[in-house]
Amino acid sequence: MGSLFILLIILSFEFYLNVRAVTNFKKSIMTLNELSQILKEMYGEASKGEKVTMIYLFGIKFHNEIKEIGVKEVVEQSGLRISYQTELAKAVKLAKYVTAK
Repeated sequence: MGSLFILLIILSFEFYLNVRAVTNFKKSIMTLNELSQILKEMYGEASKGEKVTMIYLFGIKFHNEIKEIGVKEVVEQSGLRISYQTELAKAVKLAKYVTAK
């Protein structure tokens, strides 16, 4: 009886840890729609002459998420010109060496 109780406690604890891990994972992953909306807003709200800079800043801030989803997909979904894919790819690579303020 005692060993069955201990087994039940262990299994319950493992289930609890798995549920927490899945919940935390879901919270940390941004969707393609969320990322592309942020890019669209950063670009759209930037003043003339700062728009490409905002693409770089976006790429540096969200480089991990962009790597998971894909540069091309994020740019296409955002509605920006596809040529900005090159600029975003540069920013993602640059993120290895710099951080945003």
